[in-house]
Amino acid sequence: MYASTSTGKRTPSRMKKLHKKNKKKWMIRSLIIFFVILIGIGCYIFFTFWNALGKGYKDAPISQYRSAPVTLDKPFTLLLMGTDNYNSDKKKLNNPEAFGERTDVLMLLAVNPEKKQALIVNIPRDTIVPIANTNGVRTKINAAYNYAFGGLTNKKVDPTQNVLDTVSNFLGGVAIDYYAHINFKGFIDLVNAVGGVDVYVPYSFHISTFDRVCRFKTGPMHLNGECALPYVRQRHNDPNGDHGRNIRQQQVIEKLISKLGSFSSLTDVSGIANAIGDNLSYDIPPSNFLPLASLYKSIPKKNIEQFQGGVLGGTSANNGVSLGKSDYVVIKASDKQKLYEKLVEMGIPHGAKPDFVTYKHPSSGK
Repeated sequence: MYASTSTGKRTPSRMKKLHKKNKKKWMIRSLIIFFVILIGIGCYIFFTFWNALGKGYKDAPISQYRSAPVTLDKPFTLLLMGTDNYNSDKKKLNNPEAFGERTDVLMLLAVNPEKKQALIVNIPRDTIVPIANTNGVRTKINAAYNYAFGGLTNKKVDPTQNVLDTVSNFLGGVAIDYYAHINFKGFIDLVNAVGGVDVYVPYSFHISTFDRVCRFKTGPMHLNGECALPYVRQRHNDPNGDHGRNIRQQQVIEKLISKLGSFSSLTDVSGIANAIGDNLSYDIPPSNFLPLASLYKSIPKKNIEQFQGGVLGGTSANNGVSLGKSDYVVIKASDKQKLYEKLVEMGIPHGAKPDFVTYKHPSSGK
């Protein structure tokens, strides 16, 4: 029965009030449903990423050059490592050139939060250095991972830690506070998960890779993961040598970070989480991820410097030497000294003043 007046008929004013009441109920219900869906999406994104990131987190001891734990309000360093995979056959473990993973990309980021400054250093993969935790073995820095992986170090040490130790020693004894390690499959998957990256190709070239030929033409270009990888790795035909490759690496990483800051769909979230979870390892506390991203974003571009000493920031001309079948990159002692002084000036914890040496050839022994 409808509500009615004493005569049994519904008045216009009563009907209008009832209509407004029902409309208000539906608005409230719609808002509740909307917020429930919004919270659900937020929880899905949060837990999807949290679970993915949790797979790769590995707590690590603080650097020997620090007396207290790292905090994001004081100067710190982060080493980005990109590795390629090789044969891990146990029969070949006596040959570090034939197994495991090599660090094809080594990029150090030093940050001074107080001064809003950052320094980026790309270390060429073929740089000749003493490998940490060995009897003075000198070879390419990208072999540091393999020496520990194959048990060829003086003590049992984690392969990633051996890379950190080798880089720290190469820089003269400075703190390497954090690291993030991604393999090439993860890089490809991550670029594809964000829908590719847009870059400006500095010169035309082509590379045969995987099951395709990637052709790059001077000018703006959109790259998927399969072609973004050779784009950042190519160096032999670059007129600027390792410096040119360093610029391309930074270019792609900046684009990638920018795209990771916004997701266009839940499919993107799932793809990114899978790429990260299966292929990324790191020792940055997950709770520091957002503060770290916010901190880096707050640094003016004019305050982000790339080290410009020798092959680390200039060209590789007259720095690369050919020895047998291997090409080594020689970093002059004077350039290493300049870099050390820059890191010290930024407030990065360090050891006693080092006596740098220009290593012109590989060898064993001190």
